[in-house]
Amino acid sequence: MDTPLVLSVSVTPKEIDAEAHNIDGSGIYPLEFYERTRQFVDPKDVEDIFDLVAHRIVDHRIDPTAESYGLMFSHPTDDVNYGPRVTTYTKLQTMQEKVNRQLALGNRIAAVDVQDMARRLLDSHFLPDIFGNIRAFTTQSVRCTSCNEKFRRIPLSGQCSACSGKLVLTVTKAGITKYIDLARQIVEDYHLPLYYRQRLEMAKNVINSLFAPEEDEQQTTLKQF
Repeated sequence: MDTPLVLSVSVTPKEIDAEAHNIDGSGIYPLEFYERTRQFVDPKDVEDIFDLVAHRIVDHRIDPTAESYGLMFSHPTDDVNYGPRVTTYTKLQTMQEKVNRQLALGNRIAAVDVQDMARRLLDSHFLPDIFGNIRAFTTQSVRCTSCNEKFRRIPLSGQCSACSGKLVLTVTKAGITKYIDLARQIVEDYHLPLYYRQRLEMAKNVINSLFAPEEDEQQTTLKQF
């Protein structure tokens, strides 16, 4: 949905979204800015001390170049293309490694509340993923491994009605439970509120109601009864 339909060679600041007017053109941050940050003020209360594009929107008859030229920068570089071409996120193989590195970095930065970081990680990623996959499992379709045809309900024949191929689920147990243990570890390690422990227990209870314990690892027989 973000594919550009029209590319403009010349951009007039007045004709674009106001969000772009928040570009900072200050070359050096004044001492007042750092003093105000120690008071935890709202960013809007200090924007007047910066050279923002929004402050440069003027009548073209007065100065037509002020809003587009003379913007400074705080960190010089010879080439904006310099920098890491591959992020660490893509180099790490498992989600466990990625989360551990993220939280470890948060522990090293004094300005970061790592407990709040862990909470946000659960709220924005793990919990929605777990409960979303549970919902998807209960409403899922089946797919043919041969022709990739999908069915809302399994045909009475038990096989693909198009090619007689094998039918498989589109959402599996592994897809639902993949973050359960990791989320529990985060709750324990960062002493998050009881709410998160209860949410995970609720998810575990739902999963246990959908799947028999360790059904994939062992097959019971009548002799065991």
